[in-house]
Amino acid sequence: MEPPHGDVLGHMTSHVFALRVRAEVLFFFFLYLRAAYNLLLFTIGGIFEEKYFLFYFLFCASLKFLSFLFLSLSVFLSLRVCVCVFLLVLGGKRSAFIAEFQANITNFIKGTIQRTDIMSEARLPKYAWEEIRKHNTDKDCWVVLYGRVLDVTKFLSQHPGGIDPINDLGGYDITNSFESIGHSSRALVLSKEFIVGDLDKDSKPPVVEPKASREDVPLTAYKAGGEMIPLSYILASVFALMLLFYYYLMA
Repeated sequence: MEPPHGDVLGHMTSHVFALRVRAEVLFFFFLYLRAAYNLLLFTIGGIFEEKYFLFYFLFCASLKFLSFLFLSLSVFLSLRVCVCVFLLVLGGKRSAFIAEFQANITNFIKGTIQRTDIMSEARLPKYAWEEIRKHNTDKDCWVVLYGRVLDVTKFLSQHPGGIDPINDLGGYDITNSFESIGHSSRALVLSKEFIVGDLDKDSKPPVVEPKASREDVPLTAYKAGGEMIPLSYILASVFALMLLFYYYLMA
């Protein structure tokens, strides 16, 4: 027995609606994966810390859940469009806006390191370069970063690049080296833990004379040949060994 015409139409309508729902679910799931992937790149790049990444991950999951609720409600069509646009922007490639946002975050953290309120100004001592230059060993290492004096002695063994990059600059201003390597904002935040004082801007950095290397010594200061064995002695020794070996074989 064939079903009534109305039941067939209702069945087709429900079937089409089910396909539409599945298509939209796949679409939102694709956008969700792109957003999660982009946020993962941000985390690897050092823009966000783990707790911020978890927050944004849960936020994207909440948007996905809300999109499920709005699938069959035409009254929320505008909200669904907003969700689509947001996920597309979040899951897209890193644009100039994202780069500017990263620069603003870095500048903000730099400002927090450089900025000092009234209480910290009274609490933190000021050090002259003569005092800072005394702390230049692996047992007592001070550096200057953005006008702040940092005691990084305990951090030397934990530095991802090893001890030498920081230890070689002990007692100096490492701001230029820090920026040229391209540290993340997380490294800037971590540096605040090692602040012991402020740099006395009135003190002049000491002039350090570079040590004379071997190439800088005039050639007249060397004796001819130095302590090297002359080439003629080496050739004579080799020839003598060959003669002994020849007579040994002939015998």
